[in-house]
Amino acid sequence: MLLTDINRAVDCVERSWPYPFDTLCCGSLGNIELLNEAARGFVGHEREKFREEASRRMMAILAAAELHGDYRWDVGDKRFNLGLFRALLESDTRSCGR
Repeated sequence: MLLTDINRAVDCVERSWPYPFDTLCCGSLGNIELLNEAARGFVGHEREKFREEASRRMMAILAAAELHGDYRWDVGDKRFNLGLFRALLESDTRSCGR
């Protein structure tokens, strides 16, 4: 059951590449992290496939940032970007209203 869920999540990540943002919270970096974590649940060919895909995507993000001078942010730029902390703040703000 768990491996089925992991495969479904990986399938979703594969279909959403390239994602419009590079953020860890809700973007390409988060998807790369999911691929790396998915690799931990498998052995053999599947494990290597996920790790290689995560590595390939990370290299593509780094190359694009080098070419364009910055990462693809959904809000802000390299000088000011809340990234993961924005998601934590939004979550905390919602929970305070309860």
